[in-house]
Amino acid sequence: MSRENNSLNEGHSELYERNKKLAKGYGKMINDLINDMPRAMMTFSSDMGEKGLKAMSLVKSFIDGYTKKEENEANQKLTNETAKDVLIISDIEELHISKEDITTASKPVSFRNIKRLVLEDLDLNALNNIDSIINVEELVIPQSINKVLLLQKCKSIKKVIVSK
Repeated sequence: MSRENNSLNEGHSELYERNKKLAKGYGKMINDLINDMPRAMMTFSSDMGEKGLKAMSLVKSFIDGYTKKEENEANQKLTNETAKDVLIISDIEELHISKEDITTASKPVSFRNIKRLVLEDLDLNALNNIDSIINVEELVIPQSINKVLLLQKCKSIKKVIVSK
């Protein structure tokens, strides 16, 4: 970690920790959450009316840390994830996984923060053992799988590719 980042963290450690917890609650890394803020501000502030004011309020809330309500929601989400008793696979550049890998897992599987996830020979039985797929840039799925059933388990997927 660079000295500048370390100083920032020391000076605003409470803010950093609260935002880190918020990011984790949404299945994101803190740098992704921070990178999303300017995009949100630009999107909402293009119409400087009410939307612009909301964008500025959002940025102010982020800078100030998030409200207790949001903190409680993030904590509740983390508690729910822990209570669900799922196997979390995360922070991988590329992962190829078979239906056998998924169905023989000791508990339902949650895939998170993966750049490219290839579900090679997924069937309905394996699909039922997937808890969630969160924050994946490229998801490759077999043509034979029910896309609606699979996609309702997904959040923050940039691109879905159907393989043949």
